Amino acid sequence: MEERRSIRLKFVGFFPRWKADDNLFYHLLQKHFDVQLVEQNPDFIICSHFGEPFEFANYSCPRVFYSGENFSPDLNCYDYALTCDELQLGDRFFHLPYFLMDEGCQQAFSGTGRTLPSKQELLAGKVRFADFLFSHESANGVREALLSELTKYKPVACAGTLYNNMPGGELIPYSPDGQKKLAFVAGSKFSIAAESCTQPGFITEKLVHAWLAGALPIYSGAPDVSRCFNPRAFLNVSNFSSLNDLLAEVKRLDADDDAWYEMVRQPLFLEEGYFQRRTAELEAFLLHIFSQAPAQAYRRSRDFTPSEHDARLRDYNHFLKSRTWARYQKEKRWNQRRYWAGHWLHKCLPGVFKAPDEALLR
Repeated sequence: MEERRSIRLKFVGFFPRWKADDNLFYHLLQKHFDVQLVEQNPDFIICSHFGEPFEFANYSCPRVFYSGENFSPDLNCYDYALTCDELQLGDRFFHLPYFLMDEGCQQAFSGTGRTLPSKQELLAGKVRFADFLFSHESANGVREALLSELTKYKPVACAGTLYNNMPGGELIPYSPDGQKKLAFVAGSKFSIAAESCTQPGFITEKLVHAWLAGALPIYSGAPDVSRCFNPRAFLNVSNFSSLNDLLAEVKRLDADDDAWYEMVRQPLFLEEGYFQRRTAELEAFLLHIFSQAPAQAYRRSRDFTPSEHDARLRDYNHFLKSRTWARYQKEKRWNQRRYWAGHWLHKCLPGVFKAPDEALLR
């Protein structure tokens, strides 16, 4: 049996929940290589934008950038990138919207996908009209607007931290595979699936989770969502001239179980096997990168202006870790406290205390 090539790999700048030995990149690479997760002297790094800013700049080896957010890569700094953008740059870029990386979506589509019961069985499990599961408002306010519009008709169960209205403040906890969320959404006829912002290609797990749970998604987000998703499988907010028109359609479907079920039973993707094909393409993209020796895998320029740019980012990263920065942050917090204490004293006793200097907030 041929011995597999060994790769020294480090994940840099990911969020605290990220597990270096349990993610799609790691599992796909493990199929082809002996992946050794290291702290020092990696052959390659896979990096993101969370954590200490520009931490990647401390590593001179080939860099592969990934983000599931609407965050575009600086390709002066990275050799390869995988984001929701659709860029063309030789072999350096892969279009990877987050729903392809989501653990719950991966589990579903690597198996049977979704098995939907009969209309009667499905409706028997619908204990609520609609759900709203978010921790923060969207950039354009559409989440709040959708919630406000739908509650004009029937109550909407808000089981996230945003506008929570559950008995006793019940929250649906986060789970990497999304199973707790899916179990809750399965009890809803409709599910608000609104992205945090409107950006072409930026499609997260929200639409897919609602569909997997057997709820009818009410989607707001990427204007190009129907390029790969079946438009008959969800209500796209952008297809309605107003939220009032959207609500009228929701009411119609809520009153007509046959019409509602006809939409819910639709395939999610326009192309059969879409999810599996894109995952296979991701695997091929990673295999191309990591099959190269590190010295041959560089694509970013490391000379002159790009090198200076990289050095400045590295210097800034070092400064943020310095005692000087820590002292500055401590002083800034102290000045902010002074400002707000002075603000309230002046507001309560204007004849005794002067208004504080706003420079303390800078």
